[in-house]
Amino acid sequence: CLAHLASFWMAANLMKRGNSAERGMMEENSLSVGSLKERGYLAFQKARMLKRTTAGRQYLAEAKECYMEALKCAGQETLDDSNLAMVSTLSSNLAAVFLLESPPNWAQAKAAADAALDINPKHTKALYRRAQALLEDGRQGLPKAALEAALQDLYIAGEVEPLNAQIAEEIQRVKKHIAALEAGQWMLRPEEIAQTIPPSLLNHGENLLHDHGYIWGQSQSTIDIFVPARGVRLAKSSGVTCELGVQSLNIRLPTADNHHFLLGGELYNFIQLEDSTWQLVDDGLLLHVELRKRDQRLKGDHWPCVWKGQREARAPSAEEQQAVRNFAHEASLPQVYDEKKAHPNAVETVRRLQAMCPGVKVEWGDTSLDQFN
Repeated sequence: CLAHLASFWMAANLMKRGNSAERGMMEENSLSVGSLKERGYLAFQKARMLKRTTAGRQYLAEAKECYMEALKCAGQETLDDSNLAMVSTLSSNLAAVFLLESPPNWAQAKAAADAALDINPKHTKALYRRAQALLEDGRQGLPKAALEAALQDLYIAGEVEPLNAQIAEEIQRVKKHIAALEAGQWMLRPEEIAQTIPPSLLNHGENLLHDHGYIWGQSQSTIDIFVPARGVRLAKSSGVTCELGVQSLNIRLPTADNHHFLLGGELYNFIQLEDSTWQLVDDGLLLHVELRKRDQRLKGDHWPCVWKGQREARAPSAEEQQAVRNFAHEASLPQVYDEKKAHPNAVETVRRLQAMCPGVKVEWGDTSLDQFN
């Protein structure tokens, strides 16, 4: 619908300044433009009062139709200062309509404001409305360039109307947003982010930050995968995806250089898809994926790796660690128990001597010479 904003100038340039009949037609069109502008303004005010209602949407559609029709009429008039000023105002008003739509039409609002500012670069309302279109209601993940462009428009509007409190407040709000964004751009390295992961969640796994960009661990029932941010804080609205399948996992994260970090493939084993989840933690510094193993009752359900073909973990399984602990415990038992058969009173004798000599290490030993026979 904004095609007329670009095309009516061509139509206007083709107009010939002609006879009195042509001038009479121009005056009639001028009245039509003025009346359409007034109708559009009244409909817009009603839409603002009744926004997010059926009546409000109808009034907003009426305002848009009036402004667009007024622009078409203006395109049939001669290019004088008065007509150009009217076109600039109509375009700015049309931008306000697009901003009030639900959801707001940011792109068309900016295009309409651009048309107004092409005619009058210091049109205060058009500058403010283009800034609003660039800011997109302060959505998360807004590029710094958009914030800076909006701030530039607000600065110019503030110079034209230095006493406008609304513009001054918006300038301060955008400056704070830019400052917060710049502060957030100072990011910890992945190795530093990984230090915040609870060690208990990294048992029986492997640190693959340098090889594949993640760290993982496992318990008897779950696989925990941690992927640190790559120079930019993570948000679900900024291109973070985590696709889970019964034996697949594919991760896609944004990076500071406007590319994407990709990680994924076929998992080592099957998972319970309905019980597997992912979330962003540490204020967007870390992606945590929790995979639920398919059969938790299997004592041997130990994953040597997360994705097939990647380096296997050097850490022993829980069963292997328990076997090592049992062996160590048996090896540390006092030798006296091995002598029970040959010396039934060995245990009692050692205990009695330990009580008589506190602080002295007393053990049972074979002092006979039978072994030398």
